[in-house]
Amino acid sequence: SDLLIVSVIGGVSTSSTPEQRAEMEQKRIAEQAQKEQDRAEREARKAQEVAEKKEKEAQATKEEAAINKAIPETVQEMKDKRYHPMMADAYIEVDYNKKLVTMTMVVNPTTDKSAALELADTMIRRFSSNVVTYDSSFTAPSGNSYGSLFDKYDIAIAVAQAQHKDNRSKWLYDQYITKGMHTKQGPDWKSAK
Repeated sequence: SDLLIVSVIGGVSTSSTPEQRAEMEQKRIAEQAQKEQDRAEREARKAQEVAEKKEKEAQATKEEAAINKAIPETVQEMKDKRYHPMMADAYIEVDYNKKLVTMTMVVNPTTDKSAALELADTMIRRFSSNVVTYDSSFTAPSGNSYGSLFDKYDIAIAVAQAQHKDNRSKWLYDQYITKGMHTKQGPDWKSAK
């Protein structure tokens, strides 16, 4: 009976040939290598995602810095009486989360709708140009385009005579221009000329 147990135990331990043991070891090594490769690929993907997120944040930071520099510059240009004598006040605010640029202008009482439309168009184009000065990843305004800044941002723009600034129904120009529109917009702006 002791002999049988020994032979069974011996049979189990010697049942695999050296070739089979080598094959099992190779398979174990291959599985371990695959696990290592999978782990390395996961880590590489994670590192890539982190790098892309940092790049996006850096671009957003660059974009916001450019916009923040362009705001006071554009307001100062628009309030310069040598170039815009009818302008009383100008204001620009940007909501980066909503991707919205809000522009308002207060003009003198004799300004008409046609002049208000031209001022609105000028302010949008000057702001876009000033942003490009600080962030060349955007394209400048040209012809029928306000520039690539306004492929990302909507525009809420209004022009009001000083005496009507608190009465929206009497504003000369009051538009919401969705990103990508790139054109003068307003009630009968073609006939306002």
